[in-house]
Amino acid sequence: MSGLIPLLKLIIDSGAVSPIAPTDVTPSDKIPGSCIRSDGKLTFPCWQKYIDPAGSNSDWQDYLHDR
Repeated sequence: MSGLIPLLKLIIDSGAVSPIAPTDVTPSDKIPGSCIRSDGKLTFPCWQKYIDPAGSNSDWQDYLHDR
């Protein structure tokens, strides 16, 4: 267990994992900061662009509430 903390720190420091980025967006995606809300979720237009281009507002609401 003691090796887990340095490993996590290495991953976070390398930029592979961002503590602020949404969990369902891969690190390779270039998402502007203006797309990320204060709760770490994507705004509706950015959600449509990066996650589900055919998604509706109700689909986005499901995303916001983890449904």
